[in-house]
Amino acid sequence: MGRIWLMLASSVVVFLSSLTVVDFASIPEAGTVSVLSVALFAAPSFASFIKWAGWKKGTLTLAAVGVAATAVEGISVITGFPYGKFSYSNALGPLLLSIVPFALPLSYLPMLLGAVSVARRFTRDDHLRTTFLSAAILVAFDLALDPGAVAAGLWGWEDPGAYYGVPLINYLGWATTGLAYSAATLFLLRKEMVFRELPPGASSGAILTLSFWTGYLFKTGYLLPGTVGVALIALVYYAAWIPAKGKQAL
Repeated sequence: MGRIWLMLASSVVVFLSSLTVVDFASIPEAGTVSVLSVALFAAPSFASFIKWAGWKKGTLTLAAVGVAATAVEGISVITGFPYGKFSYSNALGPLLLSIVPFALPLSYLPMLLGAVSVARRFTRDDHLRTTFLSAAILVAFDLALDPGAVAAGLWGWEDPGAYYGVPLINYLGWATTGLAYSAATLFLLRKEMVFRELPPGASSGAILTLSFWTGYLFKTGYLLPGTVGVALIALVYYAAWIPAKGKQAL
């Protein structure tokens, strides 16, 4: 129970800091601050995941999916597929080949680990159902994340959509890539998941990221995605951190 309360306290601190302190426009070194923030949020997820999966399998999984996600993101920036034509600012740190932030895997992979953790709570050993549910959860995550990031000036689309500047094609892209990345993760970890569930700590980065952007959304006046963020934080806590009956928390 101590870890649950520590996670809860950390998410509250992150939420309040973004709600009362964060103002991207007033930060001269926004890129550096962004990189440090996403690294700080990702670190406990990565550490917990690698400890669970083993150094070799854990780093291989993170590296493989991280490289794939970065490549697909770059393709979309250049071609518009699968997320629509958009571009990044330097507010998320240095850009690889002036296209995609180097820090992108640090921001995406914790969300993927969180989605898989939540999906496993409800689907257990049915990998097909887990894959589809994980992809749906990733889309839900992005309903809270993208509006805040667009408002903060981290990225934007050439043809903004009706949902706080985010086009529908972006969510179709998240569904498609979410299926692919979730399937790849489950395949790579198929042996590890036979007897063991992902540890709660693997989802900590998702909780911290959602807490940060949910606070920023309320600060910005975006009540709908902010409410979605609150609901998702509660979902991740319940599914990944509260042990099912008959099981003990890791």
